[in-house]
Amino acid sequence: MRISEIKSVDSLSYGDDEELPRLTAVFRPQREHADAVVRGFTNVYDIVGAAIEFDVTEAFLRMSASDIREYQENSYSSDNLAHGLPERMRHNGPFEVDLDVDDIEDFLNHFNASRDTISPSELEYIRLRYGVTKGVEPA
Repeated sequence: MRISEIKSVDSLSYGDDEELPRLTAVFRPQREHADAVVRGFTNVYDIVGAAIEFDVTEAFLRMSASDIREYQENSYSSDNLAHGLPERMRHNGPFEVDLDVDDIEDFLNHFNASRDTISPSELEYIRLRYGVTKGVEPA
């Protein structure tokens, strides 16, 4: 069934045997260089051995369709995906969250959707498949 053919939630049939894809990202805690404040520049580096891979599927699906279309790697767009991650809560400093645009595109392609053109109704269909709820959003 194509997303555009959906008339209501009741018309959806989910294959219980279908394994849905997951999105994973990497949380990279960082430290500022010791001279960063004194010299007026920001120079951060990854803390060796501290990177954590984690599932961001539900956090990603809670984003709005417009936020997904505007998503950029290694920016504030990806930082919000670590909200609530225990390692993020314990780390008081700079960090990066790596979720590749190609991984997002592969994930959405599973549902015949694209990051560049995803609509609120397409996103809602995917959310329903995962049992993720979010309020009504603008296009």
